[in-house]
Amino acid sequence: GLLLSGYFLFLFGRLKAMMVPMSCCGLKVVLVVGVFVGLLLSGYALYVEEMASKNFSYVAMCDFSEHMSCSRVFSSKYGKGFGLVGEVLGDDSPLNLPNAWYGVLFYTFMLGKVLFCSQSRIFHLLATLGAVAAVCTGIYLVYVLIYVLDDICVVCFSTHVVNLTMMFILFSTWPTPSSKAKAKAKAKKIQ
Repeated sequence: GLLLSGYFLFLFGRLKAMMVPMSCCGLKVVLVVGVFVGLLLSGYALYVEEMASKNFSYVAMCDFSEHMSCSRVFSSKYGKGFGLVGEVLGDDSPLNLPNAWYGVLFYTFMLGKVLFCSQSRIFHLLATLGAVAAVCTGIYLVYVLIYVLDDICVVCFSTHVVNLTMMFILFSTWPTPSSKAKAKAKAKKIQ
C-alpha cells in the first residue's frame, strides 16, 4: 500500500512537471467534464448494482469475463461502504451506502465548487482535500480489486482516473492571493 502511494505521488510529480501550461479556464472546463464523467460513472454503477440485485443472471455492459466484471465488484461486500462501514457500524447503518452514492455526493460537491465558489480559497481547500481523500480511497479500492477480489472493474478504474485527474487539476490551480492582498502584505512587511 505504501509503495503504491509512493508511486502515485511520484507519478503526480512527473505529470505536473511535464504539464503543458493551460489557462485556468481550460483547466476549469476539464474539471467540469471530470465532474460530469464521474457523475455518469457513479450513476451507471448504481444502475448496475440495482439490476444485479434484482436479477442474478443480469450481465452489465462492463461485465467482460469472470475476472473482469463490474457487477461482481459492486455486489461484493466492498461495493458498500468501501467494505469498512458495515464492519464498523453494521450492515444496516444508514452510512453503509453503495460506494457510488459517495461518488455522487463527492462529484455534486465538486460541481458546486466549480460553478458557485470557484474563487473561494476555503472551498478550493475543501475540494482539494476531498479529491485527496477520493484518491486515497481509490488506492485502497484498487488494492481490494486486484488482491482481494481478483477482478478488474473498468467502471471503477475509470472513476479512479477521473479522481486522480481532478486532484491534479485542483493542485495545479491553487488560488493565489489577489494583487490587492499581496500589496497589503508587502506594505505591512515594509512597516
